[in-house]
Amino acid sequence: MFDQVVFAGGGNRCWWQAGFWDIVRPELNLRPRIIAGISAGAATACMLYTNESRWVMD
Repeated sequence: MFDQVVFAGGGNRCWWQAGFWDIVRPELNLRPRIIAGISAGAATACMLYTNESRWVMD
């Protein structure tokens, strides 16, 4: 369906993206080849790339 995803920047306003991704990804079986982001979105992208977003947030 999607082979890439990009996360927006914006400081702490971006953390919702991680929660959204954790819920939507398994429901839609998303497996993008490319994960990118800018600023805080890049931090979110790196966190999601680990597949351990809850551990990283802790």
